[in-house]
Amino acid sequence: MYFYVAQFLPAEEREGAYAVTFPDLPGCITQGESLEDAFRMAQEALECHLLGMHEDNDPLPVPSSLKEARAKAETEAAEDGEVIPEGTLYQLVPAPSLDIPPVRVNISLAPHVLALVDRVAQEEGMSRSGFLVAAARHYAMQLRA
Repeated sequence: MYFYVAQFLPAEEREGAYAVTFPDLPGCITQGESLEDAFRMAQEALECHLLGMHEDNDPLPVPSSLKEARAKAETEAAEDGEVIPEGTLYQLVPAPSLDIPPVRVNISLAPHVLALVDRVAQEEGMSRSGFLVAAARHYAMQLRA
């Protein structure tokens, strides 16, 4: 098992809430209404982000140490002219295993919906399963936002 460092930034507008970023994974962000909620959301965001990278055959970055991740975050903030807020925490978040074989499922769809899925999947150069996984992830992330 390996870990990525998450940066938990206290939210200015909501007391007790946190925004979460991963210095090693630009674009992997989430938030939570409490530290516990933010940690749970960080685990979900990390899993979705890494699985997406894995499915796209993108190389996964080597996780930084806590010290290295903090230095990356501070450098990025300085380059952007920002200051890391007081009370920011850094925490190791366990990365999911990516060697989990897929599970076969049986679903029923109306013929016109299946035709739509197949048409869009083909246009995007994806398999039917790949498209349904991407669509489910996208929808789940929209619901969480």
